[in-house]
Amino acid sequence: MNILQEIASHQKELVAIRKKTHPVLDLEKSKFFKRDCKSFSSFIMDKENIGLISEFKRASPSNKGINPNASPLNICPGYMNAGASALSILTNEKYFSGKNSDVEIVAENATVPILRKEFIVDEYQIVESKAIGADVILLILNLLSKQEIKQYIEVAHNLGLQVLAEIHERKDLVSEGLKADLIGVNSRSLEQMRILPNHHEKIYTELQIGRPMIAESGIKSPERAVELAKVGYKGFLIGSHFMAKENPAKECQRFVSTFKDLRGIPSRNNS
Repeated sequence: MNILQEIASHQKELVAIRKKTHPVLDLEKSKFFKRDCKSFSSFIMDKENIGLISEFKRASPSNKGINPNASPLNICPGYMNAGASALSILTNEKYFSGKNSDVEIVAENATVPILRKEFIVDEYQIVESKAIGADVILLILNLLSKQEIKQYIEVAHNLGLQVLAEIHERKDLVSEGLKADLIGVNSRSLEQMRILPNHHEKIYTELQIGRPMIAESGIKSPERAVELAKVGYKGFLIGSHFMAKENPAKECQRFVSTFKDLRGIPSRNNS
C-alpha cells in the first residue's frame, strides 16, 4: 500500500464519522452554500495573471514540519496581494495538519478562487467543500473508478464548483476525467515519494489534449515555471517552496514579479 492508498483508506473512515456528526442537511445550511463560486478556470486563464495557485499547508507526508504554526490569515491575504490567481488550502489533518476552518476563515474575504486540496473519496466531501467556502475541488483520478469520476464531476458542477483533475501518469487520464475544468499533472512519484525530473514535459507531450493544464509539485523557481509555460502549461501549483520560507507571501511576490519580467507581462499597479 503506497501513501496515496493509505490516505484514501483513512479518508473513508473519517467520512463515515463526519456523515454522522455533520449530516448533509446541516452542511446545506452553511452561509457559503448558496454563494456563487468564483471561476477557477477564468482566473487561471486571465492573461494579466501568471496562473499561479499559491498553496497553504503546514506539513506533508514527506515533510512533517514545513511550517507547523502557520495561520492562513497571516499568509493567504499576502498571496492574493502578491498576484496569486488562486489559493490552494489543505484540509487533511492527519497527513497535512490542515482543517476545514482554514478554508472557512479565508473564504470570508477571498478575492480569488479557493481550491480545497483534499483526498476526495466520497460524494459527501464535495458537498462539504461547498459548505466550507471552496470554489473548486481536487479529484485525484487514480483514486477513483470511472463511474466515481463521472459522478463526482457532475455533483461538483451541479453545486457550482469547478474541478481540477489530477493525474500522475498518462494512463490516469480516463475519458471521464476530461469533463473536469482543468487537468493537473503531479510530478511527485507516490511510490518513490520524490519528484521525477522532466516529468511535466513528458506527460504534456504524451497527452497533447489541447486542454488547460496545471503543473504541480517540484516547481522551485520562476525560471522553472517559465520553462513549463513555454511547454504549454497554463498554471502552476506551488506550496512547499513558499511555505518553507520565513515570509511565504514575500517569496510569492518575488516569484510573480520575476516570472512577469521573464515573460514580458505588464504588472498591475496593485501587484
